[in-house]
Amino acid sequence: MDDRRGRVPTLDRSRSRIRAWRHDRVEQGPGDAPSSTAWNVPDRTVVLAGHRRLLDQVERTLQSGRRALLCPPTGRTGTGATTAMVEFVHRNACDYDIVWWIRATDPELVPDEMAALAEELGVAGAGDDAETAAARALQVLRHRDRYLLVFDDAANPRQLSRFLPTGTGHVVIISSDSEWRPYAAAHAVEPFTRAESIALLRAGRPDLPIDDAARVAAVLEDLPPAVDQAATWLRESGMSAGSFLRLLSHGRGGDPDPVTATWTTAFDRVNVRDPIGSAVLTLVAWLGPDPVPFRLLAEHPHVLPAGPVDVARRRVALPDRIDDLGRLGLISVTAAGLRLPRMPAALLVAGTADARFGSGGWADVAIRLLRAAVPDDAADATARVEWRQLLPLVLAATDPARRLGGSAAEAAWLLRKAASYLRVRGQERTAEVLIRDADDLEPLRGPEAPGVRAAPPGPELCRTGQA
Repeated sequence: MDDRRGRVPTLDRSRSRIRAWRHDRVEQGPGDAPSSTAWNVPDRTVVLAGHRRLLDQVERTLQSGRRALLCPPTGRTGTGATTAMVEFVHRNACDYDIVWWIRATDPELVPDEMAALAEELGVAGAGDDAETAAARALQVLRHRDRYLLVFDDAANPRQLSRFLPTGTGHVVIISSDSEWRPYAAAHAVEPFTRAESIALLRAGRPDLPIDDAARVAAVLEDLPPAVDQAATWLRESGMSAGSFLRLLSHGRGGDPDPVTATWTTAFDRVNVRDPIGSAVLTLVAWLGPDPVPFRLLAEHPHVLPAGPVDVARRRVALPDRIDDLGRLGLISVTAAGLRLPRMPAALLVAGTADARFGSGGWADVAIRLLRAAVPDDAADATARVEWRQLLPLVLAATDPARRLGGSAAEAAWLLRKAASYLRVRGQERTAEVLIRDADDLEPLRGPEAPGVRAAPPGPELCRTGQA
């Protein structure tokens, strides 16, 4: 086994292309639909009770004509910077005609994020070169004022600053990279105040005594994701604060981080009580932080390793299980699909990395699901739309750090098809990286496991990456 594929998988990608190409083209529910001509903001997971002072500061900065920079503390997980900005955008949606959320971790993939905006604005088509389309979007914004762009998890500004529009609209950058400070007014993202934590904990449980809510908040260190998850759990379970804290203490196992402990405890409870729900959570985590279309699971329920539960029962049970997971705050259920926040997804991936069943583990399950679902012809106009949605899932599933069982051939096929799509979009450099990754998988192919279809490389691509 190649040592490179034996490392514990994480959502911090070891290579640039694995940082993912993320589009949150999320439709809003009735009553929440913005009037914006372009809108792709993630749904609220909760109506945030905290961070009021931070959001007010961001609004004042933007109204003054400056960009705003949200700075999560370096090395500290679970401050809720992204959740805070999602809340800000939803609160202020009526002030903008254009609102665009850009996953900016990998600078090489940002052009396609901007190209999607150009398509939404009607100045580019799905088949246009991504860089050209991005330039057209920036040209439109240069002459507009009622827009808001959010660069989430932004990498170094030396690679991304060229995508900052020069119009008089608003720009927010979420990044812990201090080099962004000359570009925007910085705002530190702090934990909730104790009063904010108590208000959120009691919002769904008005019978929860203030002193008990304060005890829970203190254990959770007022960290927004932990408080949010605890509030949802207490509301849905009806559990007392004392029972919750005992459960949390048992689940922490010496882990000093309350966010990690809160999510781990919730995952453990679901794993015991609901194998199908646990399988759904785990597969969504292994497919990465972008929305996973419900149809992928509905059309391929056989991929879920849910023990003795037969395929027909899995298919029937899926909607109810997903509803339950959503009510417990363990998964976001939106029009775009199912998604887990990045940090708990990474926890779940790390915790299930050694699970084995059939001819592999969860990495193989994710790859085989996508192998059955992605369009074969990346050049087709309809297929390009589908590829834009599925590409981030493919990139997450084929992370070179993941340990594969018998799905190396399918992973290589996915990478070559993804490279074909990227070439259509003009992303030749990233396509070459995927081809090299596919080539690296060739020595790992070996005999195929029973029932696995070996997919040959696409005829339009060869080992050198030339068409």
